[in-house]
Amino acid sequence: MNLSTTSSCLFLSEQWVRRMGTAIEKAKATDPEVKSLASEFSISVAYVISNIPKRLQQIYNSDRVAIYVELEEGVLKRFTAAKDIPKEKDPNFTVESGYGTAKSIFLGEMNLASAFVRRAFKVKPFTRIYANPSFSAKSLTTFNVLLKVMHKVETEFPE
Repeated sequence: MNLSTTSSCLFLSEQWVRRMGTAIEKAKATDPEVKSLASEFSISVAYVISNIPKRLQQIYNSDRVAIYVELEEGVLKRFTAAKDIPKEKDPNFTVESGYGTAKSIFLGEMNLASAFVRRAFKVKPFTRIYANPSFSAKSLTTFNVLLKVMHKVETEFPE
């Protein structure tokens, strides 16, 4: 599946993150479900993925990558990939998993809810999930819809 005629980009690379941001913004403008979920919603999430393949290790000079997403009042303010979470940022949630889990979630082989129940990833601070269940539920729903949008971007998976 391909959102445009451009070639595929490397999963978790900076180019991939840019294309994901573009796909999300386009979907917010054209897809009523995405627009409805994202509008007036604010969240920041850092997704730290460890045990990344050698090809990505060479890019980030690390065995992990931190994907940082910041949505403010429905506007995608920041979507980055780097060795670490931006120092000046304090995300609502930090999610940690291995590369295999991240790839499975992105490919739709594992959904976020089942990954959470199976403890395939860690969420910090864990107590925040239960402190505001409606926010947590909306976050999960929003990210599931955004994943559907992201699936449309042609992606290459390094091994």
